[in-house]
Amino acid sequence: MIKIRTENNSGRSMLSCPAVSGKFKKTLVFKNSLDFSYEYDFKDNKEIIHPTSNYALTLFFKRDKSINSGPIFDIALRYILFSDEPLNASFTSPYFHEPKYTKYASVIPGEFNIGEWFRPYTGEVQTWKDNGNIVFEKDEPLFYVELKTEKEIQLKQFSMSDKLYDYANSCVDTTVMFGEGQTLLSRYKMFKNVGLREKILTEINKNLVQDFN
Repeated sequence: MIKIRTENNSGRSMLSCPAVSGKFKKTLVFKNSLDFSYEYDFKDNKEIIHPTSNYALTLFFKRDKSINSGPIFDIALRYILFSDEPLNASFTSPYFHEPKYTKYASVIPGEFNIGEWFRPYTGEVQTWKDNGNIVFEKDEPLFYVELKTEKEIQLKQFSMSDKLYDYANSCVDTTVMFGEGQTLLSRYKMFKNVGLREKILTEINKNLVQDFN
């Protein structure tokens, strides 16, 4: 969860406002696990990418350029959340931390129901320029996830079995199978109609990490 409170907070503190404090209590911070950086150049829908650190995750061009800015790159990072009941999760760039990478790019925001859809949040970043650098530092926040519920949240960690990979891929590939233009609601309906939710929960319970705190 976001933890930024100072030692001396008066009743006039920003964090005393229920509209703010309630949001923070349900917001998770996902941090980067290592240092890595790149130089890139993007011309005529073709990219040149060179890692500039000793270790680097794969970075690749995935989507057509969407806005009047730099290209969108996909980092080989995947995060998947699932809930045992309907629950919307909102993914955003960090707004109360100052990670170095936001000087060069921002993660793509999004929101979907993690109780009715089993797909990973991908490490896609929108760059600000057609060429330049991207630098990620170890332990800096990559993104926030706000869980939109008034209920108490209990977090559990699970290992991705082969079955869970297959379930996740089936959700990712719905556009390939059923065509473009689907809404989230239509995807949720397909998910429910084939009974994926119950199958996924059963498989998750078989693969829980017991010592997760």
